Amino acid sequence: MLDVLNLADLGNTVLIIEHHMDVIKQADLIVDLDPKAAKRRPHRREGTPEQVSRVKKSYTGQILARVLNGANAITRTYSCGGGRRGEFRLVEDG
Repeated sequence: MLDVLNLADLGNTVLIIEHHMDVIKQADLIVDLDPKAAKRRPHRREGTPEQVSRVKKSYTGQILARVLNGANAITRTYSCGGGRRGEFRLVEDG
């Protein structure tokens, strides 16, 4: 991750696909895609962490709002069967 940050410090544009709130909350710009985008016209939200945290229909925004207010986010991965995997986020209010 430090190598990526060095690229940004040198003036490069860096795109990171990430699910960890500790990384997301420090981003300059978030592009949040609806998790059901494959089944219908995708919904995209973008903005600063603070802007995305105010979008009520955004799952990322809902968790991010709590994290920005001091909660700890923990991401867990689970098996959905048939080789599929999913994830959920637990939030512990601080």
